[in-house]
Amino acid sequence: EAALAGLAEPADPAAFAPLQGVLASKHANLRAAAAEALAWSARAEHAPALRQALAHADEAVRRRAAFGLA
Repeated sequence: EAALAGLAEPADPAAFAPLQGVLASKHANLRAAAAEALAWSARAEHAPALRQALAHADEAVRRRAAFGLA
């Protein structure tokens, strides 16, 4: 979880794709951590992926995607 959060720290655009892949993890804590990192590192070009995450089955992912779009 800490490693995923660390990817958001520098807001590196290259971290977006790997984080997006973690949203499919079977572990809820990893999905939530990835979604939070995505929200904090979100850039305008990531809006389509974040909008797609609004339909995710995991409520924590949806909430954090909405934050990233705000």
